[in-house]
Amino acid sequence: MNSEFPAPFRVIANDVSLEGREDQEDEARARARRGQAVQIALSWFLVGIPLAYGFYETLLRAAKLFTG
Repeated sequence: MNSEFPAPFRVIANDVSLEGREDQEDEARARARRGQAVQIALSWFLVGIPLAYGFYETLLRAAKLFTG
């Protein structure tokens, strides 16, 4: 690709090809972050439901202790 351009423009041609590569890497990183966010949300959901249920049951049993 560089041989197609005169010497002063070869650097510009390289910069353009690198910009496209950087855009692709940025898109890949964004997809990875979205995947991580979904995974984290799902993990918290799977942990949060039993945690909330346990907390609720604890409050009910504690209320029985104090109310007689």
